[in-house]
Amino acid sequence: MDIFDYFEIRKNMDSHYAGKFLIGAYSMGIFCNVTCPRTPPEHPDESDIVVLHNIYEGFACGLLPCEECEPDMYTDRINLNMPVSPLVQRVVSMIEDGYMNCHTVKELADQLHVSERYLRKMFVKETGLTPSRLAMYHRGTIAKRLLSETNIPITDIAYISGFGSVRQFNQVMRDMYQTSPTEIRSRNLVSAGESNELYIEVTEDFDFSKCLALMKRYEIAGVMKITEEESYARTFMINGMSGCFEVREDKDNQRLVITVYSSDKRCYIAIYYRVMRMFDLLSNRKVIRDIIGEDSFGGYLRSHHVPRILCWFDPHECMIYAILRQTMPHEEALTLMASCAERLGRKSGAEIAGLKRIFPDSFRMGRMDQKVLGIEAQTVRMIQVFESLVSQKKLYLTYYQNYRDFYKNLSGIRGLEEKSIRYIAMHGLGLKDVEYPDQMPDAGGYGREEYCSYTALICDGIRRSQE
Repeated sequence: MDIFDYFEIRKNMDSHYAGKFLIGAYSMGIFCNVTCPRTPPEHPDESDIVVLHNIYEGFACGLLPCEECEPDMYTDRINLNMPVSPLVQRVVSMIEDGYMNCHTVKELADQLHVSERYLRKMFVKETGLTPSRLAMYHRGTIAKRLLSETNIPITDIAYISGFGSVRQFNQVMRDMYQTSPTEIRSRNLVSAGESNELYIEVTEDFDFSKCLALMKRYEIAGVMKITEEESYARTFMINGMSGCFEVREDKDNQRLVITVYSSDKRCYIAIYYRVMRMFDLLSNRKVIRDIIGEDSFGGYLRSHHVPRILCWFDPHECMIYAILRQTMPHEEALTLMASCAERLGRKSGAEIAGLKRIFPDSFRMGRMDQKVLGIEAQTVRMIQVFESLVSQKKLYLTYYQNYRDFYKNLSGIRGLEEKSIRYIAMHGLGLKDVEYPDQMPDAGGYGREEYCSYTALICDGIRRSQE
């Protein structure tokens, strides 16, 4: 397609292309979603119109997001809308999790075992932006949402979003939006809330109580506190920042409310995105439904919603659980994990009753620990090999990766079962392309392989309904 084909799609507000690209108009000084109700230029020329993969390209072009369709307000994660290498995907994931709020590009490169120069070169080549500029734009969009949708004080928002100072925060917001944070806050119409609350909008098909009931089965005493139909609470350690948080449902406003307790407010956004992944709120469920097809699996989706891939908050905890389950029952594995947290984890200092410890991020145990905790030597060896691969950057516990690569990196660990690898990939990382060969018969037109995880859950749901 040429640029005028894209413009015709925008002019006709073709919803089929929604989210696939944006259209900018220099004459109007803005960029819009495909389905924006604002009337585009009547007779544009090629120098006026620009096709954008993502909102970050729009900012880089010096354009403002449209105030009617607000393309910058509903990007719940960094969406590049373009194929990139695994290295760039990992950088994007780390930026999204707030890594660059506390570290430099050099430290980021060191973490990935590449030179800073090579990292910048590859990132610019594939995205057109440097890692620091993408991080800056991401902070700005986060800040705008917090200013528009919460009652968190403006000064706190500067640090929550990852800015080093209020002065830097004010300058970036003026550069990106040509207005001040105070002016953006003046347009805030959200109902009253606490200064440490974040909000996630949910759809009508979201069943919070059902999600909590499933998560309750994996509660680790002293680390988590899950009250069915009410709330999910836990301690955490992210990028050296610790604390605890609670998630509850606000049915009146059709949203989840995350209340964070931490002395370092820079952790807020990392928690926000992890909660989004926990409840599978980052995926476009309509797209998944259309790809799988309502006629697949005997028409299962005609009377059911697309299932959710519920995840552990911490992929490391999921890995420990999956390996322990190879040699012991479910309840015994959770009891042992609680004991490990009590013996090896840091005190939490939590403000929520019952949360005492932060789950340890490393299981480097000696023989005494193995004996006291009752863990078999082979199980400890598997855990230590797994953690060694992560520390050496030969394995990444991140959301952005291909299941086949993840499987290949783990399949060489002696004693690690294939079902454990699949469980970690799906419920630890939230990967959508986890292959379950034994659950794929008669899938009909279930579609592209990146959604194999959902077809596996559908098959499991059908099997359970027939038991």
